[in-house]
Amino acid sequence: MSAIAGTTGFGADASWRFHKNLAVTARYTDGLDLDTDFDEDGVTYNADFEMKASSVKMDYFPFGGRFFLSAGIMMPDIEANVVGTPDNNSSYEINNETYTAAEIGSVVGSATVSDGTQPYVGLGGAVPTRVGSRSSPSSVSSQPMLMCR
Repeated sequence: MSAIAGTTGFGADASWRFHKNLAVTARYTDGLDLDTDFDEDGVTYNADFEMKASSVKMDYFPFGGRFFLSAGIMMPDIEANVVGTPDNNSSYEINNETYTAAEIGSVVGSATVSDGTQPYVGLGGAVPTRVGSRSSPSSVSSQPMLMCR
């Protein structure tokens, strides 16, 4: 087990090196969550952004040491939501037509940037571990990743 911090937030890795050249690793991260309000041109916006991810992968140590290649699946969950509410006493011009705030109401936007299961390919370096140990192969190094669609 090890704690991690990365672009998807804070989380944990659990890994088991069951062979000199093989390990299985599971990861969960959660924590990048931004919720903010701001005013722009008579409209109050509430924006929310969340990013979390989990993965399961097989780590292959070709030389039996620190360097490894990984392949597996990643389950990212990345969402963004925004609500814009115009000021009550304002009017707005859209396509040469004037509208009151009551006529417009709120504008709502939502985007799911990534959701579901995706292939994962990565590489990295690790603290040497014995066969049968349950530590994380990525606990000391950064592990760049390539996600394929």
